[in-house]
Amino acid sequence: MWSWFHFTVNDILLFQSWKIDTTWKMIISCTGIYLLGILLEAIKLVRKKFDSKSSTKSSLTTNDTTFMKIAYRQMFQIGLFMIQLIINYLLMLIFMSYSIWFGTAVIFGITTGSYVFA
Repeated sequence: MWSWFHFTVNDILLFQSWKIDTTWKMIISCTGIYLLGILLEAIKLVRKKFDSKSSTKSSLTTNDTTFMKIAYRQMFQIGLFMIQLIINYLLMLIFMSYSIWFGTAVIFGITTGSYVFA
């Protein structure tokens, strides 16, 4: 485990079995990290739109069907939040590997996603 930023290709990403020892593995891993950053911003947008949509449709009825719809909406929101939280922590751990290549992929992925979905 590195304690400083480095440019080397020989690295381990998140798990001992995920060894990056060739340039192609580094390119594929950085592409996946980049897409994960874009996915994070897409999930944020979906949560934001879903929250604004559900807040405008709130009603105070006691109908069982309405209650089930609200319960499903809340479960969906919780699921999206959980996925967003997992991706956030994965990207943080990837950045903390101190690889310049991985860190750049994280930054560019989140920035691209923010630009595309803003």
